[in-house]
Amino acid sequence: MSDDTLTITLKTPIAFENQTYSEITLREPTAGELAKAVRGENPVAIGVLLVAAVSGVPERAINMLRGSDLNRATGFVAPFYARAASDDCLVVFEDDPGQATLTLRAPLKIDGREISELKLREPTAGELRAAADGDNAIETDIRLLAIIARVPRAAIAAMPARELMAASRFFADTTRVAPLSGS
Repeated sequence: MSDDTLTITLKTPIAFENQTYSEITLREPTAGELAKAVRGENPVAIGVLLVAAVSGVPERAINMLRGSDLNRATGFVAPFYARAASDDCLVVFEDDPGQATLTLRAPLKIDGREISELKLREPTAGELRAAADGDNAIETDIRLLAIIARVPRAAIAAMPARELMAASRFFADTTRVAPLSGS
């Protein structure tokens, strides 16, 4: 196992569509895979959809996993998108906390060029409004990062989920309103 992959030996092999799965190998989800998975109707459905996406195993086969195997698999992928994950790829400018640089672990390839970092800033109300047309909070985060960083939405959807989450936390922090004080 590396930090980005995990192979789980299943307690009970799964026979599905002329294939037997005795183990599944998981990798870090992309932002787009996460956006699709959170359309699930409950946390278990989200876990099944995400594990299917990052393992390449059909969703119907993942539905056949024992509960403990699903829990091990979701336990691996959850930290990649948990809002408590490390921000080690994000540098906020001390002289202007409304700006930051997001350093990408793997460069985005856009129109024949490679982009290894994205410049972030506090979004405007109009940008927040435009991004809010997404199907869910993750899709909104993808749209907002694409708008702010001026890169195609598809490129953001292909980047690792943890980098999207770092940008999402930055946007949340810059738009947070301090409590009103009574006077």
